[in-house]
Amino acid sequence: MSNQHKKHRREQPRLSPGAGALPNLGGTENMTVDQFKAEMRTGTGARLAVQLFIAMAFAKAEKERVDAYIMPIFAKYDFRVAKDMPGHTAGEKITNPELIYLAGLENEAVTAFYAECDAAHRAHGWRGAEGACPALVAARDQIKAENNLIKWAAPLFGVSFDTVNCSTLRREFVENLLCAAAKSL
Repeated sequence: MSNQHKKHRREQPRLSPGAGALPNLGGTENMTVDQFKAEMRTGTGARLAVQLFIAMAFAKAEKERVDAYIMPIFAKYDFRVAKDMPGHTAGEKITNPELIYLAGLENEAVTAFYAECDAAHRAHGWRGAEGACPALVAARDQIKAENNLIKWAAPLFGVSFDTVNCSTLRREFVENLLCAAAKSL
């Protein structure tokens, strides 16, 4: 390696946290761009990105699997919006089980629906907590994997976890990190 090349490598820009950044989470402060690429290829960044890719794939597959047996149960009911809410009118038919809360959780039909869902989850092999939905648990695990990646990377860019997490930038931040990991492979 020539001296000029060595000099260039030493003068690479550093990714360092600004004011209010999270504490160092694994030696990420003052990391060069090349070190970041290496981390995204084989280090902590790569490990966290792979964990997130797996969690995303599992969450998507689990939602599809659960929807396949929950939607027929949902179709047996005629859920209606209980009271006027922004974007919804009282009496309007609820066509998506994710909006069932609009019917009012004290509604007897909602209670019966949830009981049928729990029985269906068990019939389809769910061994988790009673009353928990396997698709929602998988979605929660995906969010935890995203949070781990954000907590690791946020200090590199001089932002705090809270700044990324509580903004419209969260999705873009995570997507950019996943792209960096994919490009580093």
